[in-house]
Amino acid sequence: MKQEKELLAFLSGEYGSKQADEILKKTDLKLKDLLERAKDKSASQIRVLGDTILPRIALYQILLTRKGEAEAFETVRKYMLEVVSAKMQKRYKALEKIPGFFWVFRQGMAQVLKRSDAWQTAIIQNDRNGIVYHISRCLWFDACKENGCPHLCRVFCESDNIIYGGLRKVQFARNGTLVQGKPCCDFSFEKNK
Repeated sequence: MKQEKELLAFLSGEYGSKQADEILKKTDLKLKDLLERAKDKSASQIRVLGDTILPRIALYQILLTRKGEAEAFETVRKYMLEVVSAKMQKRYKALEKIPGFFWVFRQGMAQVLKRSDAWQTAIIQNDRNGIVYHISRCLWFDACKENGCPHLCRVFCESDNIIYGGLRKVQFARNGTLVQGKPCCDFSFEKNK
């Protein structure tokens, strides 16, 4: 699995290859356990949990037993921002070269929001100037809370800033998140003039 190779390379750089192998093996076992406990979720939520959320929570929980809270958090944060988010940002920047990128981006975002049960979302604006939506319930935040690490959700929120913050054709803004105690995560994507 490509994600595991990237994670193994990252962990090897942080802790050496022997420790990285041990951490990854234990993380895989922890992930299986976390997925088994997520039986009350829909099939699509299980996919999102298994692909993007629970692997990071599992890694954090394994690092927590070996490295302590501060180092565990910073290691997961560094991996998410410097590896995962940077890769996604690079993809979006490449897509910006498509003529009509903002229209495609906005339409794609609206479709994902309408179809996914990973969030409870209210779309506030969706027109040629931008898309604005508020998320009042979030699978990422819920999963972090359910697994005893609500503060870890900050890393996922920071990832949004990296992924969308470097775009030239889209201006991304957010005033608050659920993890900050706000009533919603407010997302705003405006077309840059």
